[in-house]
Amino acid sequence: MSDVGLSVNPADIIDRLDLGFMGYFEGYNANGWGFNVDYGFMDLSDNGTFAGGLGTADADIFQGILTATLFLRVVDTPDTLVDVYGGIPWWDTDIDVAATLGAISADVSMGDNWVDPHIGIRFEKQLPNSDWALNLQGDIGGFGIASDFAWTAVVGVTWYANEKFALEIGYRAQGVDFESGVVGTPSHFSYDTVTHGPRIGAVFKF
Repeated sequence: MSDVGLSVNPADIIDRLDLGFMGYFEGYNANGWGFNVDYGFMDLSDNGTFAGGLGTADADIFQGILTATLFLRVVDTPDTLVDVYGGIPWWDTDIDVAATLGAISADVSMGDNWVDPHIGIRFEKQLPNSDWALNLQGDIGGFGIASDFAWTAVVGVTWYANEKFALEIGYRAQGVDFESGVVGTPSHFSYDTVTHGPRIGAVFKF
């Protein structure tokens, strides 16, 4: 049986991050409809020694999420934007653990990939007499179709340097509760995680 529950905070990610990437592309039409594609992954690893120095353990965790979303702008005023959206995230997770205890060694690999629907809302409010805007975003998904439940929450600010360039600073949290296989057998895989941390990004409009 493979059963994994994780809560990853920013300090853990920074200390154990081997490689990571986040990329985002969005298109919008004047009729109010738009789409975006978002991909991010992180590859974390850690190692340790058993009590008394009897052995060692090495662990590697990969989490990648590719999301395609369609949205509709329901409020569009000079200082306020509100979008409602729905999309399909694809999750890809792999966990590898290698342990040595005396003359005994073992390698365990587990993971899965799945597709979930999600729905959400995005809000932007221009701050008075300022080039800054407040951003809020939240969505929920899963609904028992693949994962039991998934969610995302984002809060941040955007500085609009000009019509073509902006800088985003914020904090993002994302959680998922997924389970597959048969409990009590090697096919069982459970992935219940909350990943959160600050983010910063540059926005180019063309």
